[in-house]
Amino acid sequence: MSQTGADHATLACRACTTQNPSAARFCSACGGSLTGKSGGRGFAAAPNESVASFALVSTVMPYASARSTRTYKLAFLIGVAIPILAVLFGQPSFALVTAAFVVPVVFIVYLYDVNLWEDQPVAVVLATVVLSAILAVASTLLLRAWLAGQPGSLIETTSGAFNVWAFLIPCVVAPIVGVILMLIGPTVLASRPQFDDLMDGLTFGVVAGVTYAAAETLTTNWAVITSPVDGSDALTTWLPVIINAAFLKPIVFGCAIGIAAAEFSGLGEGYDGFTGRFVGRVIEAMVLLALFQGGLYFTGLLGGSTGLVLGLVWALLLAGMAILRLRSVLQRALLEGALEAAARAGSSKWSSGEEDFCAECEMPLPVDALFCVSCGASVRARSKDVRRAAAHSEHRATEGGSA
Repeated sequence: MSQTGADHATLACRACTTQNPSAARFCSACGGSLTGKSGGRGFAAAPNESVASFALVSTVMPYASARSTRTYKLAFLIGVAIPILAVLFGQPSFALVTAAFVVPVVFIVYLYDVNLWEDQPVAVVLATVVLSAILAVASTLLLRAWLAGQPGSLIETTSGAFNVWAFLIPCVVAPIVGVILMLIGPTVLASRPQFDDLMDGLTFGVVAGVTYAAAETLTTNWAVITSPVDGSDALTTWLPVIINAAFLKPIVFGCAIGIAAAEFSGLGEGYDGFTGRFVGRVIEAMVLLALFQGGLYFTGLLGGSTGLVLGLVWALLLAGMAILRLRSVLQRALLEGALEAAARAGSSKWSSGEEDFCAECEMPLPVDALFCVSCGASVRARSKDVRRAAAHSEHRATEGGSA
């Protein structure tokens, strides 16, 4: 600690040597804990949570503040409850349709809420939501047509007889093709200066993944949606299917593509592009989707409610793993990106300005801070509306001082 007077006492960070206010709990430059307690560093995007947490909203919606996080949690619960209630009342067709739209609709509202698309909503929506949906429908129809032309049919494989083509096309070829198609929109956006931040790439990747999953679900189950279906066996047959389609499948797809798109954006300013690390993340996403589809295929071979319940358990395990993986990627990116900025000893485009406040705890931020010294929240994880408001406030303060 260096002492420059009672009112100007500072505390040096042991990791990056940055001088912080004496009452600081976290370093404003690298986010490291200054209290000396192990485990003091929480999740950088939501410091009240641990990194090893299954908190969905703060993981896939990193720009959401603590208050808006509660709103999105409620939106997810209501959205998932609607198709579940539809199943219980014997309306599986309606449940499938509503289930497919739950997560994408919440994410579109999130994009609007945090102003992630800046002043170009049409271009961003086309590149993320509409494009992903069109590609999902086209690829699903083509792959199903290819499968129909192979020996054996999809219906025969559900009776317990393993069919090589019915396994390879949906469980191997579809994940490979799907990951490539899902990354088109996010990588195009991430290559533009206004969307080249890792947080933007991650969010656009998640949105592309959940949209693709929804469109694939609608296309695959179109015959069920458009035809009268017996909903009497709701609990044993349709409920696991709906939970999978409404919640677990979009989570797995969204997290997988979010991880890959974040790597395309990279840690620092500007995007990294098609690096070896990005290729590794793409392969990781393909493997995750292949495990998801393959597990559902093999549990489906068991038939009946046993196979459906085991498939649901398998999907739940993979969804949990995907959330934890995405959280670890985001945590590493926010901390290492801040360390890089601190090493350059220059102001970052994400750092706080004068009279700026933390979006999480609303405490004042030191000038040029990348983390809140009170709660440890990453300044980089603030929504663009919050950043604009802070910049506008600083501009007004500057004008007032000059006057």
